Amino acid sequence: MSGHGAYKDRSWLPQPAAETCLQAFLDAALARVPAASAFAGKLLETTGVRVRDIVDSIECPDIAQLGRFQGGRLARRT
Repeated sequence: MSGHGAYKDRSWLPQPAAETCLQAFLDAALARVPAASAFAGKLLETTGVRVRDIVDSIECPDIAQLGRFQGGRLARRT
């Protein structure tokens, strides 16, 4: 657990559905951009860091498009 005090009011739990969605999104994006895929491979090889470990956020204005990475089961936040 981090010593950072700003998030004491939150309960952090693994989110396997979100991980699956993120990985599918990244796999599709890296497959479309060979230079990004090469960077991801080099990053892992030289530093041991996975691209998904450094992703801070993903913007997707079309929620339906993002939902396809989770079989259309992506829930909207209300």
